[in-house]
Amino acid sequence: MNRIEVLLATPSVTLRRFDHPPHAEHVDPEWETAHHCSISVVEAGSFDIAMEGDRWRFGAGSIFVANPGMQYSC
Repeated sequence: MNRIEVLLATPSVTLRRFDHPPHAEHVDPEWETAHHCSISVVEAGSFDIAMEGDRWRFGAGSIFVANPGMQYSC
């Protein structure tokens, strides 16, 4: 389960807070495709991202930038 809260919305930019509620079951899809340009900042916790045969660990303070059409797995 994903929880998304819109913090700011303008014609050019939307700022959202995204997380997984504690104790809620969550299963990521095998692959995800970015539909918009996005900049994600990890505030707490960690997760892995795989793309084109490479794998990275993102933790608190990490930034993940995605472009439209980019495919990745979390």
